[in-house]
Amino acid sequence: MVTRPGSSRKASPYWLAALFVRGAEAGAPVCAWCRRRLTPSWKTIDHLDNHPTNNEPWNVVPACPSCNSARASGWESFTAYLQAERQQSPREVEATVRRVEAQRVRALPARDTPEVRALARAWYGERLAELARAGTERSRYSHGISKVLAGVAPSAEEARVLQLRGVLTPTGNVTANGRITLEQVQEQREIREAGLARLAQGEPPTDVEFGALLRAQLVDRAGRLTERGARAVDELVAVPF
Repeated sequence: MVTRPGSSRKASPYWLAALFVRGAEAGAPVCAWCRRRLTPSWKTIDHLDNHPTNNEPWNVVPACPSCNSARASGWESFTAYLQAERQQSPREVEATVRRVEAQRVRALPARDTPEVRALARAWYGERLAELARAGTERSRYSHGISKVLAGVAPSAEEARVLQLRGVLTPTGNVTANGRITLEQVQEQREIREAGLARLAQGEPPTDVEFGALLRAQLVDRAGRLTERGARAVDELVAVPF
């Protein structure tokens, strides 16, 4: 399928928004798969490796909701969908794949240039602020949980997020639901560390460990360590026992 090793460069929300008007005339972007026109209210980003959090420039193309949903069911089913619903012949399907490879977003600037920001505002508007806030909240929640597990007091903003999620009380005590959450997070952490330890020793992780590593984006679906996973292994090996 259309996947290849990515770079370490991450795309900004503005850059992703600009994706929808890349190479389109008169501000009318089209689906990478069926070529139907997209609109601000009828558009998606298709992640070619099926990892929705992998916004590497090489991994995202604009797609209509129909094609994006159909592709999630597997390549064979998607090929049948293109032939039946979009009336593409087998040769046209092959041409579509080649076209998607050729129009990968690596041609777009990865920095927030004025042009990219203008395109982003036109297509995402207030959604950009929502994305930024959501990312900040996730980061504060994650860091807050780690601090609580380590016995360190979270910052005021982290504590606020943990209170909103029902992990902490207004006085900073862990709630009953919070204890369950902390136990689950700790359990997943231990499972990931056990899987990384096996990989560091050249052994395959168990199915449970593989699932935890995959969800954390420490390995890919083929079981290969990602850059993030390789760093985690290095950190694990560096810890004295």
